[in-house]
Amino acid sequence: MPNDSDFAINDRKEISVLVIDDDPYFLSLVKKVLSNHGMKVFTARNVEEAREVVKKETPEVIVSDLRMPGIEGDKFCRELQSDPRTANIPFIFVSAVKDPQARVSGIKAGATDFLVKPLYMEELVARINAQANKNRTVRIRLLTDPLTGVKNRWYFEEELPRLIKQAQRHEWPLSLCVIDVNNFKRINDTYSHQAGDVVLTQVAKELTRVFRASDAIVRYGGDEFVVIMPETPKKSALKAMERLFESFKDFQVRIEETGAVIPITLSAGLAEFPSDGDSVETVFKAADDALYVVKKAGLNGYAVAGDEGNIHSF
Repeated sequence: MPNDSDFAINDRKEISVLVIDDDPYFLSLVKKVLSNHGMKVFTARNVEEAREVVKKETPEVIVSDLRMPGIEGDKFCRELQSDPRTANIPFIFVSAVKDPQARVSGIKAGATDFLVKPLYMEELVARINAQANKNRTVRIRLLTDPLTGVKNRWYFEEELPRLIKQAQRHEWPLSLCVIDVNNFKRINDTYSHQAGDVVLTQVAKELTRVFRASDAIVRYGGDEFVVIMPETPKKSALKAMERLFESFKDFQVRIEETGAVIPITLSAGLAEFPSDGDSVETVFKAADDALYVVKKAGLNGYAVAGDEGNIHSF
């Protein structure tokens, strides 16, 4: 089973924190306190060690001494700020330096908070919680499609590569389903774009109901959705596809304002990592190619990569 560091930040239960300090006693004390408050704590004695932790774990919050041998904390903070992958990690400086200019230097480097040693540990815990929760809220908003409430393409482009790496590391399968709403342009033209929005919202709601909570439902763009199924072989994913199309066998969306009832059908393609593609691009293309076969046939159903000629229609 995966550990908590394997999940996306917005899905974690515990807060992951990296503490950087050249004082081993301070590191040990802070780790003990934060762990007792349910946090997952990584420690580093210098910036070189910290870089390795950030590369492997992507902590939610970093707590760092300002002055350390070698590269100092403010320079490391600037380094993280300049990298889009780490620029949004809250950075809290702790330092015995009481000079106000040191605090100014830390804030200018991009720190979100500054505490003076000796620390009141409960305050440190409270500030870490505040920074992590604020960041999680912002992150959820950034990665959520405002119309349908499911994940958006930004989430997909960030999360699928991470899940592929996780699957490679643990030798787990991962299944990917690409879904199109059939005749969506005609729905917009016939019933209005507002009606089209209602259709997309109801389709997303049904996808969320049909698939597992551990699966990620993504609005990839327009009328296209993607379902990421971690730790799921194709055989298990096929059962999910059957559930999906049983639900969409006679699926209809009613438009309250006009009373119109719109029948909805889907085209879908299913592929598995690594058997149908050993990278983000190849597994997505395999699923998308399978989808295209169904779309071209004009059917309500799905096809499976490697067996595209056999369309499962409903």
